[in-house]
Amino acid sequence: MKPSVAVSLKILLALEDSPHYVSAVNMLTHIKWPPGTTVDLLAVMAGPLPLMDTTPENRQYVDETAEIVRWRNWAATKILIRHISTTLRAYRLAVKNTEVCEGQLIETALEHASANLPDIVVIAAKTTDVPGKIWLNPATQKLAQIAPQSVLVVRPSKQVCPLHTILAVDGSPEAWQAVEFMRSLSLPNWARVTLLCLAGEQTGSTSTPAAASFADEAISYMHDCGVAVKWLRRDGPPTREILSVAHEEEADLIVLGGKSQTSIKPSPQPGITRSLVKHAPCSVLVVR
Repeated sequence: MKPSVAVSLKILLALEDSPHYVSAVNMLTHIKWPPGTTVDLLAVMAGPLPLMDTTPENRQYVDETAEIVRWRNWAATKILIRHISTTLRAYRLAVKNTEVCEGQLIETALEHASANLPDIVVIAAKTTDVPGKIWLNPATQKLAQIAPQSVLVVRPSKQVCPLHTILAVDGSPEAWQAVEFMRSLSLPNWARVTLLCLAGEQTGSTSTPAAASFADEAISYMHDCGVAVKWLRRDGPPTREILSVAHEEEADLIVLGGKSQTSIKPSPQPGITRSLVKHAPCSVLVVR
């Protein structure tokens, strides 16, 4: 297998004015991206709330107040964009374009990605703590499943370098895409990698011997660029085993290959990608 060549990437960082954006910015600055990688910043503000019934005498006052609030939100978001841009540039990430708009974050991010064709969409998981687990906004799960680009869903974490990364492989072409993508990111500088070979129940037709052989090739491939890879093999259902290892290893990031979904409607069966994004204890990168 020929060594991969690091190719600069185009990243779309989609965010909204909430504390969750910090985790996404931190993750971007912890990963060693290829030289020449650029970032587009898309900040999405919530649209105006529908007006309640009011008298004609009060409507002008309501409209003027709403416009003042909107203007203040816009100004605060522009300040936030400048702050994030400064942070990213300090880590040698070139901020190419910035945009502030109103709407829903996920829908706006998908529209922007369709028009500008980034290589990867980065979004912070907007989570709500409930006893025993973290609930993830279903719209974020949808983005990870249907976006044609690679998607990085970032959960809050300590994110101390090196990031403990679980690279899940099953012998499929999509898994090899993930291996090549990871190798292009100057791994020795920022990641400690556990390669998880899913050699048992598969969603496709990959046999156990083929998956094991694939894992050996992937480990050798990554060793060539100086990455000391820890190897694990699990024989159970993929989603369960990936989540189990992520908890056991206290992972910061799960990386796996994913197929692009042409339909805008999610499949009735959520599949590995959506289940992982929903239940993972850490950030998830789906490579396409």
